[in-house]
Amino acid sequence: MLLHGRINHRIEKAVIMKLLVNKTRLNRLATHDYFRKSIRGTYDLSKLIESKETIKDLKIFHLSRYVLVLLHIGYFTSEFIHTPFFIVAGVIEIFFILMVLRSEAVDTKTVMKGAPWNFLLGLYISLLLS
Repeated sequence: MLLHGRINHRIEKAVIMKLLVNKTRLNRLATHDYFRKSIRGTYDLSKLIESKETIKDLKIFHLSRYVLVLLHIGYFTSEFIHTPFFIVAGVIEIFFILMVLRSEAVDTKTVMKGAPWNFLLGLYISLLLS
């Protein structure tokens, strides 16, 4: 009986992982579909600016890498710990926003006002219902 329970648990984990991978694909497709008009097919590489000139706050740049890693880990583990992803993401994002508020290089109000909230909310609701 114990072996049967382990097999079912493994199958359940495999199904959950497949669903998570499909959610990620759907998210990428929806994002590409929304922004496809603003994505150029080719770029003139001579117009690219050096990254040293572009990155205004190196601390925030490095911190954002860790935030993205934590968000991905939270996205995939939220199913297993039976916690809605928005709670995990909310805690991580509040921490990130608090860190960004300390930076003089980022105008947080402009960033928050310029975010495509209608798209992000619609995407979240569609993923929630799937």
